[in-house]
Amino acid sequence: MTTDTPTATIRSATWLPAAPVRAHVRSVIAETQTPWQVIALLADVPIANVQTLLFGRAGTLRPRLSPGASARLQRVTSAVVRDSRRTLVPSREARPSVRLLTAAGWSLDEIADAVGIDAAHTARIAHGRGGCSVYTALVAHALCVEAGLTQADEAELVA
Repeated sequence: MTTDTPTATIRSATWLPAAPVRAHVRSVIAETQTPWQVIALLADVPIANVQTLLFGRAGTLRPRLSPGASARLQRVTSAVVRDSRRTLVPSREARPSVRLLTAAGWSLDEIADAVGIDAAHTARIAHGRGGCSVYTALVAHALCVEAGLTQADEAELVA
């Protein structure tokens, strides 16, 4: 009896090599100095998938990606990251993340340093005033995910 069923063959044929996508993501990270978690959020790909793409699991890099994840990650270019830094959204997009971080003991200065904005801007976001960049909102959300304060898919993201 063979295990190579038509379904298994079709399913395996839909996967794409991960190496070119991994090289692309690493290039964007290097060019833009963007955290890999933000690349995942911009691409709307689960953070865990990008983590295994870049760092592997149990010492083994991910060999394949789904076509959807591959296409979404390849659409995140240096230009997309730069645009996310210029595109403004209401502070309510980052406010929940800033509030979660402060509730977890982060100071506004620590958040500002981690996100790359000044403390006064962080305070405005925390109070729901003004706006911030898409990038700022995504970095704040990524910090929450990394700190275990929220899941990547719990909130509708601005990207």
